[in-house]
Amino acid sequence: MNEPACAAPAIWLAQKDLHEWQQVMSYLQRRRAQNMEHMVGENYGPREARRRELVDTVGKTVQTIVESYYRNKEASELAASVETAVAQTALLEVGNESESAITRLKDGVAPYTRYIRSERECIEKAETSLANLRQKLSELRARSQAAVGR
Repeated sequence: MNEPACAAPAIWLAQKDLHEWQQVMSYLQRRRAQNMEHMVGENYGPREARRRELVDTVGKTVQTIVESYYRNKEASELAASVETAVAQTALLEVGNESESAITRLKDGVAPYTRYIRSERECIEKAETSLANLRQKLSELRARSQAAVGR
């Protein structure tokens, strides 16, 4: 099975995470041992009993996490997350690049677009003038025919 390029850093991070949990577990075990030395024959109040119960619960939870920790599984999940993030970043960059390309294309064509708009306006003005001239010519023909025909 080929591992992705980001598998090595992911394995390193998974090992580091496991090491941190092991350090927490070790610390809690040392604290429990220190408190056991003071417990012989001493009577503690409800607050101290709650604290000891809490430390024991946290210790058991940490022990369960450390025992159920699968380095390769954690590394694979982390590598997959990194791959997904890289792919999403690449898609975003491609989207930005295509938007940039479209903007550059529009900017490159803009002078021609302005020229065509300007020429279209001139043609529309000329068409309007021509229509007016045709109207006047038609009126003049009608008047001249009326004058000749009288």
